[in-house]
Amino acid sequence: MNLAAQLWLTSSSDFYLPGYGQLRKSERWTASRMRVLYWSDGLICWQVNAYLIYRRRSGSAVSTVNTYASELSLFIRFMSDSGLRIEDVCDDVLVSFSDWLLQRKTASGSHINRLILRVISFLEWYQSILVGKRLVGSLGQGAQVTISLRMMKSQRGMARVRTQHHSMVPGSVARTVRPISSTVISVLLDTCEWAAKTHFRRSRDRCMLVLLADSGIRREELTWIRVSDVVEAASAERKLAVRTSKRKGNPYRLIPISGETLNMLLEYIDVTRAIQVRKLKRKHRDFKDEGWLFCTRTGSKMAPSSISQLFSDLREESGVTERVSAHMLRHRYITLQVMARLRLLNGRGIIGVEALTTVLSKVASLSGHSSLESMWRYVDWAYDELEIEHTDSANVADEALDVIERLIGEAENSSNVFLTESLTIVRDALSQLGMKSYELPSVVAHSLRGSASQTRDN
Repeated sequence: MNLAAQLWLTSSSDFYLPGYGQLRKSERWTASRMRVLYWSDGLICWQVNAYLIYRRRSGSAVSTVNTYASELSLFIRFMSDSGLRIEDVCDDVLVSFSDWLLQRKTASGSHINRLILRVISFLEWYQSILVGKRLVGSLGQGAQVTISLRMMKSQRGMARVRTQHHSMVPGSVARTVRPISSTVISVLLDTCEWAAKTHFRRSRDRCMLVLLADSGIRREELTWIRVSDVVEAASAERKLAVRTSKRKGNPYRLIPISGETLNMLLEYIDVTRAIQVRKLKRKHRDFKDEGWLFCTRTGSKMAPSSISQLFSDLREESGVTERVSAHMLRHRYITLQVMARLRLLNGRGIIGVEALTTVLSKVASLSGHSSLESMWRYVDWAYDELEIEHTDSANVADEALDVIERLIGEAENSSNVFLTESLTIVRDALSQLGMKSYELPSVVAHSLRGSASQTRDN
């Protein structure tokens, strides 16, 4: 087990929780691929594992339990690094844990708060099996972790109770998530081929990864796509209609997809998905296909959290050590879209604020962004990628010119005038191409975006 990368092992595909012999085959006791947590020193963390077993026996899906395991593994790593026991957790420890998560710069404020709430939920369960200890409670109850309950109303007017702790941070605290590399995408796609337990899962998961990379859509938007949307895209110039999340009314937007991706989706629909639907209809007479493109093995609509779990599982199975997520595929897609439009503007002089704002507006129509302010970072990322790309092409051009120069010298030594003149023409043409490859788009607008926004405000 690589304890530096993760603090859990995964059970086998036929693993069952301990239970009564006659109930062992019950769905309640199955725990296929369920995670087991360890401390950083390799000792098993029985407290968290007991909590995970409790959640599974209470009806939580294995994928949900594994999500809890991933979240709590960060807490266990922090406790290990701090030399603390779970019984030592108090308000100050949770504050330190929150600061530790902020320093990692890999989680947003809302994600950090969710991790803290998961820890509190675990501690509330854990204190039920302790004697003489009050780990979590309200002010005045003598608890080590003091929480408060706040009544909040949703957009639909429904009241709900939310747990609060002073270690929580503003949800607007941003996290640093860069685009995923093409190499990691290839590794994840290859992992889909052998990690999935069924042909349906293998085909479905691969199609989901390809579509996320080829369209830049969000997790929730992916779960909203229906079979009919793909069929209509095949007859609508390969433009897929996608409902936009995080926008009022969830309006549709059209996203061009490649013919190769569209054919892959159509084959998945006509073969793999169709076979799964027929199996479900034979097994359940009252089964009705709701038409979701990426359904679960029971035919129901997938949850966005299941997509996050897929990336977590693929990362674990493939041995990839860097962060991977569905949103990083979205970052990559948007960055490539900006790069393509910067190339088109290359050679027209300096790219100013107005031109680059137009570029971002066009990309926003594909990505579903409601504001351009959050898109300026993609210009920085695109420029970084272009610089690497142009540096690589310049190195290749230099190597090719060296070979041509040697060939010209050999042709001159052998008095082959025709070959010398031909190679000279090739050298001059290659030199011109090399000079063009060194010319980066002159992008200055992203450094002026602050003054540009002030001008618009005024």
